[in-house]
Amino acid sequence: MPVVATKHNGFTDSVADGISGFLVREKDANAIAERILYFVSNPDKLISMGVEGRKHALNNYDPPI
Repeated sequence: MPVVATKHNGFTDSVADGISGFLVREKDANAIAERILYFVSNPDKLISMGVEGRKHALNNYDPPI
């Protein structure tokens, strides 16, 4: 599942903006809404960006114990 997160703390390390989700400025409710509406209008991106996010997580983070 792709994510919409803010450019805060570690999100910039875990979300590849435009590839596995979207990063927006903090406290920018309009930007968050625009990115969510993007997924509504482009449901195919839910799958492709979700796949990219999973690849990123598997390649960069240890699995849970």
